[in-house]
Amino acid sequence: MEIQAPIRAASVYTDRALVTRQALVTLPPGLTELVIDHIPTTLVEESVRASGAGQALILGLEVSTQYHTQAPEESLADLDREIEALQDQDQALQDRQATLEAQLSYLQGLVEHNDQLTRGIGRGRMGVSECENLLQFIVTGLDAAHQERQSIDGQRRELARQLEALCQRRSDLAGPPKPQERRRIAVTVEAQQETAFQLTVDYVVRNASWQPLYDLRLAGQQVNVTYRGQVTQRTGEPWSAVVLTLSTARPSVSAVLPELEPWYLDTYRPMDRMEKRRAPAPAAMTTMNFEDAAMAAGGEIQDLVAEPLPAAPVAQASVEQSGVTVVYRIARPADVPPDGTAQKVTVAVLDLPATLDYVTAPKLVSQAYLRATVTNQSDYVLLPGPASIFYESDFVGTTRLETVAPAQEFEAFLGADDNIRVERELTDREVDKAFIGNVRKQTYGYRIDLENLRDEPATITVYDQLPVPRHESIKVRLLEANPKPEEEDLGSLKWEITLPAHTKRELRFRFQVEYPRDMTLLGLPAE
Repeated sequence: MEIQAPIRAASVYTDRALVTRQALVTLPPGLTELVIDHIPTTLVEESVRASGAGQALILGLEVSTQYHTQAPEESLADLDREIEALQDQDQALQDRQATLEAQLSYLQGLVEHNDQLTRGIGRGRMGVSECENLLQFIVTGLDAAHQERQSIDGQRRELARQLEALCQRRSDLAGPPKPQERRRIAVTVEAQQETAFQLTVDYVVRNASWQPLYDLRLAGQQVNVTYRGQVTQRTGEPWSAVVLTLSTARPSVSAVLPELEPWYLDTYRPMDRMEKRRAPAPAAMTTMNFEDAAMAAGGEIQDLVAEPLPAAPVAQASVEQSGVTVVYRIARPADVPPDGTAQKVTVAVLDLPATLDYVTAPKLVSQAYLRATVTNQSDYVLLPGPASIFYESDFVGTTRLETVAPAQEFEAFLGADDNIRVERELTDREVDKAFIGNVRKQTYGYRIDLENLRDEPATITVYDQLPVPRHESIKVRLLEANPKPEEEDLGSLKWEITLPAHTKRELRFRFQVEYPRDMTLLGLPAE
């Protein structure tokens, strides 16, 4: 018995998907083979599983390959109708072209007989203003006719290209039919009496994936995070109004704990070319069974019913965690076409608290950047993915989020603020003329000016640096810093300054470089 079992649900992983089909049938007494045909070749045959609900016993499951020859008559008729419609459009354009040619011919005739206009003016039969109006009419008519003729020529060229493509498709379709390879799933069940039976078939298909996308929007002291999943699939079958589940499980990654092999040390022995050619290839990586991965992703998938929509303007996904896997069940059914067109679904809309401050590195750029340090107070794991950043309603730019677990912090930079002014200037450059023990000393001093033009205080983190020596004979010492930096590590200097509204602040630091007189240094500040 061939049955219709539409796709009800799809659990999408990073490189494949677990598809669920369901059908409600009436079984006669005895053995019945339920057949689901036209399954795409992206099917992973060993992943097919069948289950049911009702008074029947599932006895067996078989997956086979079928070759179908598609009858072209219906497709040819559709192509013929499209070709005829384009030909009708082209004929209408040709008719309009004929009308324009007649109009242009008439107007050209008026231009060629302009001597009659002159005689009419001379004899007083036509005034100068009337003549001007007539000439304006001719010029306007010629311009409009030429422009429309040019537009029609372009439309006809485009129609010709479309007709050529359709005719080529029809020619290919009218040729010898080509068999198409498809899969066939047959489930054998037994019923003691006539009964209703619900069959559920799960299988894995390749060429399906999802990736996270984010919108980060600063609103006051909060960052609004719109968490979306972008789903694409080229499995060969459409997903219409399916219940989507997005999983972070990676079934293709080995689930076998790697074992350390002995770490040997040996002397170098050159290998001749023949030995290199005979070297064995590395062993293939063992991959985990997909059924185990599916169980890790949330157990046996049978009852995939969408969670009720939450009482919020935007439907959000429910989040589940099983071991190291996070599963998002999308709140509303979605359509995902099989041509690779991306379908975006909303996972969550989160309002997360943020701490705002400014960051500047005036050695590189004389600007301060607004930074939001955001705490993920939700139950959602923010997976790695691109993010668009907005400051209120203004688009600032893009960034990339790395994995952010619940209760973890992450940073988002929201662009430069012109109300925080930063300048850096070299104030001192001294070379010690006295040589002690063949050692040369050079001293450098810098000043950093900060100004807050905003109406509220601003916390500014300032980064600068000292040179880091890479030779034991080179010494670098920080002579003074006002104020003293909060951090000094590997030449990096960091100040955290709270600047009141409409005030200025000055930072200064000096350092000294010592090195042998006969050594030439690279990397010192330019003269």
